[in-house]
Amino acid sequence: MKNLTTIVRASLFFGAATLVAACSGTKGTGTGTEVATGGGGGGETSTSGSSGSGSVSDSRGYLIITQSPGSFFASFVENSAALANDDCVTSTVAECSIKICPNNSNPTKPIYAGAGALSVTGLLDQNGKATYVGPIPPEADLQYKMTTWSGTEKSFAGGETITVKATGGQVPAFSISATAPYPIEVTTPDPGGPITLSASSDFPVTWMTASDGTVYVTIFSDLNDDVGKTGSATLSCTFQADYGKGVVPAAAIQKLLAAPGINSKATINVVTSNAAMVNAGGFSIAMSVSEYALVQSFTIP
Repeated sequence: MKNLTTIVRASLFFGAATLVAACSGTKGTGTGTEVATGGGGGGETSTSGSSGSGSVSDSRGYLIITQSPGSFFASFVENSAALANDDCVTSTVAECSIKICPNNSNPTKPIYAGAGALSVTGLLDQNGKATYVGPIPPEADLQYKMTTWSGTEKSFAGGETITVKATGGQVPAFSISATAPYPIEVTTPDPGGPITLSASSDFPVTWMTASDGTVYVTIFSDLNDDVGKTGSATLSCTFQADYGKGVVPAAAIQKLLAAPGINSKATINVVTSNAAMVNAGGFSIAMSVSEYALVQSFTIP
């Protein structure tokens, strides 16, 4: 579960309900073309599954579906060095991870790889009915972008099996499924109310839910230094959704607020998520299905 937690945390900067899949490992030799010719299942050699094993520390890509408005984005990176940031320092306190990155730039440019045609099943259309999204071909830069629908409708209500398939290209064919989480309702902090973050006090978070899965509480802010570089400071904690509550320890908050050059503006996200992993053709593929319960900006005293 630790590797899946890493992937979900990486996705929490994206808006609304998010579905994320990430690939890692050595470059595979899957068959298929990078230009979509079918509905997303042809030539598939990988297995679908619930949870698996494997390292995703060198994540090769993200597949993201936002809930409202409905949109799809995916990219896969051959050179894992482009995803790394040697300037970052990570520490842990209890169930929380604190990541301080003084400089977010990386001189290594990503080399994108195609995965053939992608498709998604299990999502809901604007009428609340299960729908098929695809085939989705890569664009000229080998990234995947598609608007599925717009409006305020939900992409999932909770409990649906969401499946992503790729016909295969430089990224081998794969199929992966995860169960959409049920929504939670945040009760503390008061949505829209004042948020106070102090290095001397724990920060409680409570929610109402009938769901299992994992709740991620993430607080992040920019860093600014004297030479114009821009970095980031991120604090992310994980809790069991069915507990209905969690506490961000003061010791973790202290590490976040001690980051050099931290900005006075910050954002808190509370997200519920389920996750799965499969291995295919030398790639470890991780997927999470997530829904944002709270996204709120506030000022650090």
